[in-house]
Amino acid sequence: MLRDDGRNCNELRQIASEQGTLNRADGSSNLSIGDTSVLVAVYGPGQAKIVRNELVDKAAIDVCVQVNQGIAGAKEKELELIVRRLYEPIIERQEFPRTMISITLIPEWDFLDYLSLYLVSTVIDAVTMALMDAGIVMHCVVTSTTCCLTKDGSLLLDPSQKEEADCTAQVICACSFQLAEDGVLFLSSEGLLSEEQLFACAEACKRDPIYTGEQLDLTKKSESQSNRVDKGDTSLNRIEDVLQAMLPPQMWHEESGYWLRYVSSCLSTRLDVIKLQEEIDTTLSKRQAKDCGICLVREDIYAQVFDELIRQVTINSPEQGLLLLRVRDELRLTIDAYKMLFESSILFGIRKQLQAEEGTGDIQQRITELTEEKHENECKLMSLSNKLELIEKRAGERKAMQDKKFKEEIDFLKYQNQHLEAFLKAAGSSGIAALKK
Repeated sequence: MLRDDGRNCNELRQIASEQGTLNRADGSSNLSIGDTSVLVAVYGPGQAKIVRNELVDKAAIDVCVQVNQGIAGAKEKELELIVRRLYEPIIERQEFPRTMISITLIPEWDFLDYLSLYLVSTVIDAVTMALMDAGIVMHCVVTSTTCCLTKDGSLLLDPSQKEEADCTAQVICACSFQLAEDGVLFLSSEGLLSEEQLFACAEACKRDPIYTGEQLDLTKKSESQSNRVDKGDTSLNRIEDVLQAMLPPQMWHEESGYWLRYVSSCLSTRLDVIKLQEEIDTTLSKRQAKDCGICLVREDIYAQVFDELIRQVTINSPEQGLLLLRVRDELRLTIDAYKMLFESSILFGIRKQLQAEEGTGDIQQRITELTEEKHENECKLMSLSNKLELIEKRAGERKAMQDKKFKEEIDFLKYQNQHLEAFLKAAGSSGIAALKK
């Protein structure tokens, strides 16, 4: 049965997606399904702006919906709650304690009137792509789709807005077959439907081509098996492409021509790891690597070992491999910055030493002049000190002589004064007696 837009019952609308849309975000995605579009930005893991939002043992998740007009209402808060509760158990938050992962939803519609399930489905797919672009480790990859039940009992996959308005009930299902065969992580419904109809809609959503790469007609077992084989080949080719992009092939020239060595996509066994450890020890001993301190030989060998570790992780999980590659690049940038700072400090020290050596001769000459001047001043000080002692001695002797002379004069004057007083008394008494006669 063909629908109004020409699709079959089990066909999706046209999908267009783009990752890395925003430059300042750690991860972003722009997803369009039909006429429904949403832009998602992921920031973090980073420091939480509010301390009370931090979790001691794991990262906290903050979801925010930015509406075009007005302020966020109940429908926006409901969408934030759905996204947060869906991705909290999926993201490996234990690796980032006391941090915050912010998910910002920038839709191209207005949620103030109603919150449709096919809009929620678009948001979930866009958030998954943005988290993958940010390199955040997840236990699984989550995708979702919707299914509606028409009045005649037919199931329509990925309904449009018109079909959603005409249907009697609709179901949204978010799944991940990396966890379990029926890995349903989120299931929600609107409208009246029986238990059998709910399970039928959920089964239709799980058989969506976005999950399994198949159509709803699974009656032919051989076609199903061939599709799974093709899916495995596609996954292997994808891993090889990711490995070649992360670790480019090495090229060298020999007499027979140019040779290229690509990164292997095969998993290493325990015996390979033991042999690698022995080769590392042998190479370190052969190239005379230092046991401690800065050693370029050890740095080169450990860099190759880190690349091998990235290769192993990428084969199991490309997302974790990309995260390790980012860690490696950041470490290299940090080491290069410290090397540049070290070299600059050495050059600065040498320049200052040369500048100091240029003025050493003048300083030595000035020191000699000041030493001679100091000796002359000390001789002058000693001579003046001797003169001062001699002058003080002479002044003391002169003062003693004057004091002795002044004392003798005072004694003589006192003696004369006594004789004069006695004479005056005698003369006065005789004069008085004569007057009485």
